[in-house]
Amino acid sequence: MDLTNIPIFKELTQQPTIFIYGSEEVLSEDILTQITTLQKKIERFYNIGLDKQVIDFIAIKDELEIADFNNYNVIACGIAPTSKSFLAKLKTHSNKALVFFESIGFFKHLWEKDNVQIVESSLTAFLTQVAQPAEPEEQTQETVAATPQSEGFIGRERELQLHDDFMNDYDTSGCKIIGGHGMGKKAFMNEVIRQHYQQEDAQVFTVTFRDREANINYILNTLYPQFVAKGIKLDVSAEEVKNFKIDLDSDEEALPKVIETFFKAFDQLPNARLVFYNVETILNKPKKGRFFQINNDEAGEFFHLFLQRDTYAENQNKAYFLSTQDFDFDYERDDDFAKIIDLRPLSVQEAKALAKYSLQKAGAEEQANTVDGLDDFSFAKVLSGNPQLVQLFARAAAKSGKTDIIKSDQLNKLSDIRDKVRHLMRLATFDKEETSVMMPLALFRESFSQDWLKNQKLSAKPVEAIAYLHKNLLAEADEDKPGHYYIPVHIRRYVNDLLKKEENALYRELHNRIGETYWAQANEGKLGSAEAYQAALYHFEEAQNFEREKEFIQKAPQKYLQKAIGNYRQSNLDQAFYYFNGVFQYDASLLNSRDMSSFLKSAVKSGKDNVNELFGKALEIYPNDMYIRNAYADYLFKQNKLDKAEEVSRASQEINSQDFVSGILFAQILQKQGKKDEAAQQLAHLEAVLEPHEDLDENGRRNLSQVLNMRFSLLEHYTPLESNHQQVVAFLKSDGVNANQLDTLPKVPVNRDDYNRIEDALDKVLNHNLADKRAKRTQDAIRKRQNGANPAQMIEAMEATGTDNQAAIQELIQGSEGIIKTAKEMLESWLGAERSSFRALFSMVSVLRHEADLNLLKAIVERSYTEREKPPATHREYLIHLVDSQQLPQAIEQFMATVDTKDRDKAKRYKTLKDEFFPFLIQYNMVKGKLNDATQELDDAEKAKVKKIGEVLRRILKRYKPDVEDMTNYDEMIAQSASAV
Repeated sequence: MDLTNIPIFKELTQQPTIFIYGSEEVLSEDILTQITTLQKKIERFYNIGLDKQVIDFIAIKDELEIADFNNYNVIACGIAPTSKSFLAKLKTHSNKALVFFESIGFFKHLWEKDNVQIVESSLTAFLTQVAQPAEPEEQTQETVAATPQSEGFIGRERELQLHDDFMNDYDTSGCKIIGGHGMGKKAFMNEVIRQHYQQEDAQVFTVTFRDREANINYILNTLYPQFVAKGIKLDVSAEEVKNFKIDLDSDEEALPKVIETFFKAFDQLPNARLVFYNVETILNKPKKGRFFQINNDEAGEFFHLFLQRDTYAENQNKAYFLSTQDFDFDYERDDDFAKIIDLRPLSVQEAKALAKYSLQKAGAEEQANTVDGLDDFSFAKVLSGNPQLVQLFARAAAKSGKTDIIKSDQLNKLSDIRDKVRHLMRLATFDKEETSVMMPLALFRESFSQDWLKNQKLSAKPVEAIAYLHKNLLAEADEDKPGHYYIPVHIRRYVNDLLKKEENALYRELHNRIGETYWAQANEGKLGSAEAYQAALYHFEEAQNFEREKEFIQKAPQKYLQKAIGNYRQSNLDQAFYYFNGVFQYDASLLNSRDMSSFLKSAVKSGKDNVNELFGKALEIYPNDMYIRNAYADYLFKQNKLDKAEEVSRASQEINSQDFVSGILFAQILQKQGKKDEAAQQLAHLEAVLEPHEDLDENGRRNLSQVLNMRFSLLEHYTPLESNHQQVVAFLKSDGVNANQLDTLPKVPVNRDDYNRIEDALDKVLNHNLADKRAKRTQDAIRKRQNGANPAQMIEAMEATGTDNQAAIQELIQGSEGIIKTAKEMLESWLGAERSSFRALFSMVSVLRHEADLNLLKAIVERSYTEREKPPATHREYLIHLVDSQQLPQAIEQFMATVDTKDRDKAKRYKTLKDEFFPFLIQYNMVKGKLNDATQELDDAEKAKVKKIGEVLRRILKRYKPDVEDMTNYDEMIAQSASAV
């Protein structure tokens, strides 16, 4: 595509132009190629905020670096709408600018300027649309007038159009309405109801999630009374609905009867919808790079069944899911059946219109007339396009009589929305009449009725109080329930915090009063009692009304138990223990074995004092339950009560020796007790329990890996191997092998094949994401050793002079071979179960190094005890023999005859030896006469002198190199000399 032929580009590129490409949009190679064809017309290209260079783009860090900005027309994409530096440049930019924003929201008004053309689309989407041929518009027979918006509902035209598209889309049966707190989800839903569900045949059903443990049973028990109240016949009783349980593991394709009945009744209605409020309550925090996930499997299953139900085609009745966070359904295909309407912040113009409307409604006409003159940027920054903040600002402005509070430094410095709410609420002070009404109403999590307000007599003039709430926008009508109202979330939070902090007694009193209202409603068996019980429990908890909570347990123990389980799953251990303990003290048998185990674990983890007592009572109810027994043994083990832990764990093994958790815990206790042999036997048993290993699932392989890890640790291969090695070296020295050579063994290179195996194992370690400096140091040490002397030469030099220890050495070597074989088999099994185990990979390097050392030692042992042919004796060996056999005169005589020669070459060669021995020759001549006279005996001093002379001569003879031409048979002379002696 030639972009220069597109009018929007052609107009700009008639003059010098620059193209700016920011990091908010990623352009494809195809789009980049199209853009670069504009180089003939575009002077310069800039690439803002990207690390890599793009074809012919000049990379810059910030828009401020574009020094000659004002000299060019500008085409820009991928710029953030909050970019202050780029916005500041456009404010003073006199040439034309074309800026593509994928999403601009309430910032649009800030960028509007006569010479700036804004396209609310990414550049990629714009070019894709341009490339597609225009489709002929369908000619409608008649024009249907759009339903006008209600008076106080300002903006949201885009979202309402998306909703109209959803209503006309057969393929989507659900709609996710996503927006943060205060963004107007409820107001938007009310407007949808007003526009689409106000006909006589329209039916609206609602489910409001309050807790994470809200399951299918809660959903159905909430819907059932609504169906009955509207006169819709259901072929199931209230008791069947109350006791309904779904089997998530069932392979049955048919819907359960209760669910099928609800779906059938719902889809037979001509104009109905189902709304799920507060979906964020049942969501989990997302993993990196993913949306939030549904935390409750049963709720996720209900959503799946509803979105893909067969009866949807009958009247195309839809569902809405309101949440502060976008989320994925449990089944991947379910997202194809749901449309997303993301409530964006209001634009500056829309926010100002809402502020004016709110001020006029409060009777503050003067302040309403000043709103248009407020600075757009400050208005956008402080109120963030949040409808509740805008309304609260209007309330504060009406009370103070000033709209310039938007400019205050204190407010402008706040970034968190809750801080802004607190600041504005302090300015929007309630008068006495409002306060008495607002305080209790702001404690409601749910909508409250006008009748309730009158009956409670919270005000002397309840009708006027309700009018007050409407007038000052602190309560909104609930279209789902005629005559009901609710307090916006930010205001509710503020009043809650204020009461808790400053009026704690009043806070509890008001919660208790509200709780009593719901308690009475629930006990009367009125429709909606499931929600009434839940609301009553919440308010009694906040009021700390323990007596009522005990009654609640008696009335609805399973609901109380659900709260315990939900808190336990979310790791709210103190809360979990509180709920579990309530049921436990009332009737411990209501807790099944797994819930009992969770209760006991919550007691342990939250540090309760009566843990032993609780375990004792639990084991009376479930004496053979492995969950509880294992939890108790684990608690005792961590408390270092090892004898009692061993007793409990050993008894558990007698009950069920196939239970892996119990077995591995028993092995850990035995190991801590120092009973290593029994621990090893227990681990071998567990390894057998897990057979066949090749059929194990992921969890089984993880268990096998844990067993082999412990078995390998118990083996402690390095200790016996090093001990055996030291003993073998000591035996070799004892048998006459050169000690100096043996002491250098740790530095001697190993066999090449052994070295290659070590290197291969080390590569796997170094490529692991847990590899650290220790692994690199190990590699350096191995390579340094391998670059040493030739091992073959060193081994060749070894020779034993005796064989006394040969058998003991062979026994030690066989023991070492057995240890290495066992260790390698364990590690190979371990890596078979968990290929990426860093400890197993590193341990394999250690075992292979020990194996290489053992192979080197085996080669030395074999060479040391192998008989070899000795070379013929030389004149040196003969002279040394004379010295060693006490024939010193003959040795000296022959030595001097050799070195004191007239042959000039030999005299020069032996001069050093002769000079070194000369002082001792003088000493020898002094005792020579007595030494040769058999009748004379040397005294002790003379004997010492003769011994010293012999030692010196022997040392000198070590360096004596006899003539190679000397063919004398010195072996025979040595034999004759020895026999003569």
